[in-house]
Amino acid sequence: MKKTKHVEYHKDGSPHAKGTKVNGVLEGYWEWFRLDGTKMRSGNFKNGEQVGEWITYDKKGKPYKTTQIKEKTSMTESKKQTQTIDEYIATFPKNIQDILEQIRQIIKKSASKSEETISYGIPTFKLNGNLVHFAAFKNHIGFYPTPSAIKLFKKELSPYKQAKGSVQFPLDKPIPFEIIKKIVKQRVKENLSKKS
Repeated sequence: MKKTKHVEYHKDGSPHAKGTKVNGVLEGYWEWFRLDGTKMRSGNFKNGEQVGEWITYDKKGKPYKTTQIKEKTSMTESKKQTQTIDEYIATFPKNIQDILEQIRQIIKKSASKSEETISYGIPTFKLNGNLVHFAAFKNHIGFYPTPSAIKLFKKELSPYKQAKGSVQFPLDKPIPFEIIKKIVKQRVKENLSKKS
C-alpha cells in the first residue's frame, strides 16, 4: 500500500488542493483553496469515495455549509443496474479496475467456453450453470466459487477470510491470481462433469 502526499496548484503556482492518496486513490483528509489562499472546501475520502462531514467555506475562509455524506456499505450497492462486466468494472477507480480486469482475464483463459453475464448485480461466469462470481468492496475483492471449491482449496485459502461459498482477498495485500486460476480450472471440471 503506497501512501503519498499530494498537492495540486493554480496556474499562478499557489496551492489549489492538498491531501493524501493511497495507491493513486484519494484517501483521508483533503482541502481546497481559492486563488487568494482562503480555504474553499474540506472533507474526507475513503477509497476514493467522499465520506463523513464536508465543509464549504465563504470567501473569507469561514465555514458556512456542512454536508454529511453517508458511507456506502459496499461498492456494489450503486452498481446493481449495470448490464455487462465492462460497465461494472468501469464504475471503479483505476486501481480496482485493473484488479477486476485481471481476474476476468484469468477466468476467461481458464474457462474459455464460459459465458459472461451479470447476476445478483455482480460479474458472473457461466458454464453448464454458475461457474464463479466476483465483486469489489471497500476493502476487499469477493470471490465466489461455490462451497465445493472453497472446501477443496481450504489450505491455499487459509490466510483469507472465508464463508461457505466465498473468500475475501484484502485490497491492501497482493491478490492471489494463481490460486484463482487453479480454483476456476477445478470449477470447470466440476461443472462439465455434470453433463454426463
